[in-house]
Amino acid sequence: MTAPAARKVDWEVELCLVVGARLRNATEEQALEALMGYTVMNDVSVRDWQGRSSEWFQGKNWDAMTPFRSGDCEPR
Repeated sequence: MTAPAARKVDWEVELCLVVGARLRNATEEQALEALMGYTVMNDVSVRDWQGRSSEWFQGKNWDAMTPFRSGDCEPR
């Protein structure tokens, strides 16, 4: 589902790492320990809005534009 204002929508499949703990300034070992698993997600961009500024934020910050189901996470 896309927003009515979106005229040019692109998508690409991304590998998504699911982190199961809050981390800050973690070592590589701590980060790997917190990794719950992985899944796929769609990275959806509204290209006509993305080009309105030098930042990509406008084209990437729409409701429901990153479909993802954490229940599909493949354990590590």
